[in-house]
Amino acid sequence: MMIPTQIIAALILLACTIGGDVEMPINTFGRKHARWKSAGVPHPRGCTLKRKRTGELGEELGYDRYWNGLYRIPRDCFEDLLNTIGDDLHKDCKKAANSGGDPIPPRMRLSMTLCYLGGGRVWDIAIMHHVSIAAFYVALWETIAAINKNVAIPGIPYDDIDELNKIAKGMKHASGGVFEHCVGAIDGLAIRIRCPRFAANPRSYFNRKGYYSMNLQAVCDANLVIRCYSLRTAGATHDALAYDVMDLSKALEAGRLPEGYWIVGDDAYPNTEFMCTPYTGKQPNGSPKSNFCYYLSRMRCTIERAFGVFEIRFQIFQRRILQEPERAAEIVACCIRLHNICMMANYQTPLEGSSAYDAQDEVAEPAPHGVAFNNRDTKLRTSMVKLVEDLGYIRPV
Repeated sequence: MMIPTQIIAALILLACTIGGDVEMPINTFGRKHARWKSAGVPHPRGCTLKRKRTGELGEELGYDRYWNGLYRIPRDCFEDLLNTIGDDLHKDCKKAANSGGDPIPPRMRLSMTLCYLGGGRVWDIAIMHHVSIAAFYVALWETIAAINKNVAIPGIPYDDIDELNKIAKGMKHASGGVFEHCVGAIDGLAIRIRCPRFAANPRSYFNRKGYYSMNLQAVCDANLVIRCYSLRTAGATHDALAYDVMDLSKALEAGRLPEGYWIVGDDAYPNTEFMCTPYTGKQPNGSPKSNFCYYLSRMRCTIERAFGVFEIRFQIFQRRILQEPERAAEIVACCIRLHNICMMANYQTPLEGSSAYDAQDEVAEPAPHGVAFNNRDTKLRTSMVKLVEDLGYIRPV
């Protein structure tokens, strides 16, 4: 027995209506579906949830109450960011209608992206905004690309002495007022990803901690603003080798940083005249080297704090990023830019849960075979050890 198509469509419409308010997309009916329209019954494939207007969505979610948890950035920064990337997100409404539905407005695109980066689940975000999963991912990648294109990373101002002195002043305060002319702290962070399916050597992403990752190298200042970063290496790469492929490494080797200025890193990095690292191994208590390592570590901890705030703010890093390395790199780049926006606005995200980054578990991996660079003294480190000794600073017991 054949069931009339009008009855089938009516049953589908009834099922959708039970689940909530429904509305036909703009271009549900084409010429081939004219008979459905003339019958006054929507086509089965046109039975979709009504896309909420942004204002209606805000009233339902209670933006004022849940803003911090949803978006992880302050409201004024949200509006400024929307104005910055809005031109890249506007779609031709006629083209969108002809391709099968309403265009998703830029505000809603940014809303979905921030919810996702804040740790939201794809299905939850799609249902909350009344869009399909496919539409969500299209909006996500377009918004991330727009943020990465329009929001700049501050960088290290090699040619601006005043700005370098401003950064150095903050880093000196972080060291307890001991060391001068430090313009950043560097460290590495393992970004969890799934096993790459299309990489030439997936095993190179499996790190010593037992999971697949990418090696993020970043430099921050005393305000936890990330000034430069690199995601060019797989998770199994040693920090020293990952640093070698950074543009920062090439700039320092070329002498772009004025003489006397330097950055600080842990003992996984080479000790040079423009990068100061602690001595490898345990130093005798009360010795000048031990005192020096303590105050240097106070300064170096700024990058560990930056990573901690970064991962707590964007809860997507509390689990694996289920994307290929190229897509994961886009997500990380976007989050770094959003993190900097928050830090420059002095916005503190409520701490929910704990960061996956635990500085207590960070023990420097042994240097690659044949590389031993941290116990060779340089003029920079020797002068700093003597400075601590002359000032009479002692490591607390």
